[in-house]
Amino acid sequence: MVIVPPVTNPVTTSILLKDLRQLNIRASFFLAPAAAGRALDKQQCRLLQEMLRDGHAVHCHSFTHRSFLSMSPDAIKDEISQWESWYEQCGGLPFPGQWLFRPPFGELDRARTDFLNTLDYTVVTWNVDSLDWSGGDAATVFNRTIASFDSTIPAGSSAILLHHDAHYTPAGTRGILDMYAQYFRERDYEFVTIDHCLEACASDGSCTLADNWPGVYDDTL
Repeated sequence: MVIVPPVTNPVTTSILLKDLRQLNIRASFFLAPAAAGRALDKQQCRLLQEMLRDGHAVHCHSFTHRSFLSMSPDAIKDEISQWESWYEQCGGLPFPGQWLFRPPFGELDRARTDFLNTLDYTVVTWNVDSLDWSGGDAATVFNRTIASFDSTIPAGSSAILLHHDAHYTPAGTRGILDMYAQYFRERDYEFVTIDHCLEACASDGSCTLADNWPGVYDDTL
């Protein structure tokens, strides 16, 4: 499961992390700490540290959440550098050097993908979109997501489910994790980080490039 909080919300993100912990689900967070002009603060650092402490994967969704399609290589490099500095300062951990990147709005072209590869980033998006941003309660979004999963993912294959933590509210998707846990565990799926799946497919040579975006791996749940 990939959860994208362009702007982390101290309330919804904290509740989400608590529910993930109770269900023993590992997620992958792609963060953009300065999205929408947000000032950096200690609450973001606390949430980042909690994600890392709970064993979730945390990766780059850019620093400001602006589309990379309008950026020069120098501007992209600056965005990435700012994100890495924020991660080290907030997370209290050294930047590991090889990283994953989800482009803002899912927008990227081959040239910019290749440039990100030179910065040791692998581009990752999703193959099942919950469309949680379009509205609906937990049951509505669950049914929509599972319908997409069943129609697009071959039997026994894994999936990247896209969600946004801003919609994890009582009127929104809170409660959907319980539904996912029951549905997927009954089918012998495991909830693991995107790092885990990428490492696993790389080790046995089963990683496959997606056919819709360049440089995107689509082998994870």
